[in-house]
Amino acid sequence: VVDTCRFVAPNQKVLDITYEKGGFIAMRLHWDNFLYELAAAQSNTTFYLNHEVKDLNIDAVKNEVSLVSNATLFKSKIVIGCDGAHSVVSKKLTTTKLDLKHHSGGVRAYYKNIAGIPQKTFELHFIKDLLPGYFWIFPVGDNISNVGLDCLSQTIAKRKINLRETMLRITKDVPYISERFKDAELLGDIKGFGLPLGSRKVAISGSNFMLCGDAASLIDPARGEGIGQAMVSGRYAGWHARKCFERADFSAAFMKQYDKLVYDKFWAANRSHYWVQKLLMSKERNMNGVFAMALRSRFFKDHVLGKLI
Repeated sequence: VVDTCRFVAPNQKVLDITYEKGGFIAMRLHWDNFLYELAAAQSNTTFYLNHEVKDLNIDAVKNEVSLVSNATLFKSKIVIGCDGAHSVVSKKLTTTKLDLKHHSGGVRAYYKNIAGIPQKTFELHFIKDLLPGYFWIFPVGDNISNVGLDCLSQTIAKRKINLRETMLRITKDVPYISERFKDAELLGDIKGFGLPLGSRKVAISGSNFMLCGDAASLIDPARGEGIGQAMVSGRYAGWHARKCFERADFSAAFMKQYDKLVYDKFWAANRSHYWVQKLLMSKERNMNGVFAMALRSRFFKDHVLGKLI
């Protein structure tokens, strides 16, 4: 259970922001299983486990989607692509390409026995070498924490950053962090992932399809969060899919109603967070200055910085 985010500036000044509504941090394995069990309890749901989408096509004449998963053929009037940052649905049905200015790379792992974990708090450390990215420590219970970092892909390419090596270096060589990892145990491998950011509008629907979550590039540009956006866009897609069947309309034009729901919800915040990332988080002096103002002014902390990041 968490209700506080601890921000640590490049100069190591600490700022805690407490949220009125608390939350939970869990291992992805547990969260995904929780969702799976909720869906499995519905009598009209069929699961095909250990399947991977191999191919997908739309037949404009039959107004039908054909999807091949392993050796199984599925046909439907609509497909909702919730298949992540490397979405097969997006690759097959849109022209969206990777843009390093609107994409981040990250790595993460689980550690046990990290010292100095504050109660009900998750941590974001803005380390000079990572800007506009950050290093995080998220406790998940049983003295285990999700530890990782992310950085703008444009910056990774420009500086030739090896994220795995950088993460290990931070836990061993950055003094105020390494002392906390002195007796920590790395559980399993360090895993990499891509983060398609919501700082640009991309094709998230078309004739007979919609995209949700990471497949729709909805990740917050400043925070790197994506699960909330995935849940909300999934809800919107479900609502709109029902309308499609009620009206027997699966056209690209009708799908634009889904786009409007999604971008009305997320675009303003994502775009403002893009500028926070670009103008504030990319410069050490700016970050230190803003944190100093927040530490001096409760109003600035709660009503300005709290809303920015």
